[in-house]
Amino acid sequence: MTTNPTFSMDELQRLLLTDSVEGAAVDIAAAADTPFQELGYDSLAMLELVCRVGREYGVSLPEDAEKAMTTPNEAVRYIGRSLADARLEPGLGRTA
Repeated sequence: MTTNPTFSMDELQRLLLTDSVEGAAVDIAAAADTPFQELGYDSLAMLELVCRVGREYGVSLPEDAEKAMTTPNEAVRYIGRSLADARLEPGLGRTA
């Protein structure tokens, strides 16, 4: 589990890099306001992102979190805010 609660575009890129994701080769920082769907990330890839955030940061995001994260910039803000909220309420296994 990652102990640093900050979240960056580089972290998002790392979490999205998998062999099973079609858009994995996309530089998301260069397309930060482009919808994930246009970058090749489907709803399954976004659900996988939600699960990875939970595993690596110990923060439970709601299953429908991908609806609030339609672009890389929105995802960084949403995940960062969720990590900050969890930091304020440690040990709650908070659902954002």
